Amino acid sequence: LEATEEHGWKTAVVVHARQKEAPWQQIAVVSVHLKWGGAAEKQRLLHDALSACKSRIVVLGGDFNTKARELRSTGLEQLLQTSGLLRIPTPEGEPTALTGQLKWDPRSVIDHLYVSSPPLRSPVATVGPLPREHSRGPWGPGRSLGSDHAPVLAELEVPLTHDLFSDRS
Repeated sequence: LEATEEHGWKTAVVVHARQKEAPWQQIAVVSVHLKWGGAAEKQRLLHDALSACKSRIVVLGGDFNTKARELRSTGLEQLLQTSGLLRIPTPEGEPTALTGQLKWDPRSVIDHLYVSSPPLRSPVATVGPLPREHSRGPWGPGRSLGSDHAPVLAELEVPLTHDLFSDRS
């Protein structure tokens, strides 16, 4: 993606997949890792990632490095909603990452999931276990799970379409 190449170490990856039961229907799975600050850079990377999606069904998630309450003020929420994506909320008070000081803080919700078109049932994200405080994920001494973030999971049930022309052109 153009913005990925321009900004280097923060990325977006778009993978298009097809269901075995419905090979005519593509699903775009987008993984993002946005850097702290720089709302315009975050918007550009998300815009480029969404522009690369060639299907109506999009699942986008990753490390936004933006707290849930700041998604609106940075313009990210509006960009994603304009693209037809809805946020899958995480449980209130459950952090998704350690803070910059490698501590637990219930306000540290910086990993987010979005899905296009309403799924058949309302998904609720669950947050897996956070690494130990001060573990520094893969950068610190001792054993770790390889990240300073917790996994964010959601089971999605998306509607099948029988329209052979359902993918974006």
